[in-house]
Amino acid sequence: MKEPAIWWQFEHALDRNLYVQRVLEGYGRTPTCAGRVRREDRRLAHRLFDQRIPLCLFKAAFALATMRRLYRPTNAEPLVPIRSLHYFLPIIAEIRQQAIDPDYIDYVRWKVQNAEQEIDRRTAKPSSPSR
Repeated sequence: MKEPAIWWQFEHALDRNLYVQRVLEGYGRTPTCAGRVRREDRRLAHRLFDQRIPLCLFKAAFALATMRRLYRPTNAEPLVPIRSLHYFLPIIAEIRQQAIDPDYIDYVRWKVQNAEQEIDRRTAKPSSPSR
């Protein structure tokens, strides 16, 4: 098992521009996001660099939010895409506060990668028995 306290540390080797670029690229690639990076998102990424929020926390928050949004009840109303990086701030705080295990985040990433197959399986209508 990975040690959460070590895993959630800030990557000091990254400069500000590379950090901001990686945060915004991750946000843009997150399946449940609108994909458009706004000026406010860029400003927030700069502020979070100053606060030394680790990139791995963003990656974990992107995966956790995606899983939560994809694995909803099949009869639930569809959600609008996430339109702001700010959406992930409470999730990052939750991960830090609850000291979520990095191995669980690996599991969440696996679930997100397999979401399409899982959702198809859950929503498939049972086949009628053969006569």
